[in-house]
Amino acid sequence: MSIVLSIVLRKPRHIKIMTQTFHLPDEIRQEFSIDNNGLAYASQRGTARLAGVSQEAVRKLLLKLSDNLEVPSSLKAYTGQDFKGDNLPDILVASIIEYYAFEAGRYCTEQAKLVFRSFAAIGFRVWAQQQLGWQEKSTLSIEDAIALANLASESAQKVLLKINQPELLADGYGSNYQSQNACGNSYHNRND
Repeated sequence: MSIVLSIVLRKPRHIKIMTQTFHLPDEIRQEFSIDNNGLAYASQRGTARLAGVSQEAVRKLLLKLSDNLEVPSSLKAYTGQDFKGDNLPDILVASIIEYYAFEAGRYCTEQAKLVFRSFAAIGFRVWAQQQLGWQEKSTLSIEDAIALANLASESAQKVLLKINQPELLADGYGSNYQSQNACGNSYHNRND
């Protein structure tokens, strides 16, 4: 009697890399600011939009913080502080989003999870870059490169014009000089 073993091979599970990130909608962009030190701030409305909850929900959560009421673990560091204004510091905004992503029970939102995961990925990337001394290479946009090329071309033409026609005035405009149009035809420019 022989025993036949059959082995079922499964495809290996691969880690799915999340490429979806949250982009700040234009209609609430004015709800955010960055100071001269690079610290970000958000309004209560902007924070609520990021978390996928109402502005009233964020306002009530901030009142709990300022009144030292029971708050979730992600927000305990902020108890006793007054955040009734509209300049919520970035670290508090991140904690509020974390709360609505994972700790708010039935009030957790997919929006908060997406935003939190986007922040986490970017946060780790920036931290690793700082730790390893990486700096972004300065790149020139195509628009800037074209503008610089045009400026260089204009400057070169002015220099050549002055070299070839010394009678030109210092400001680059002559009272009587010969030019060529785009077809190569010569004409005289007289400023009489």
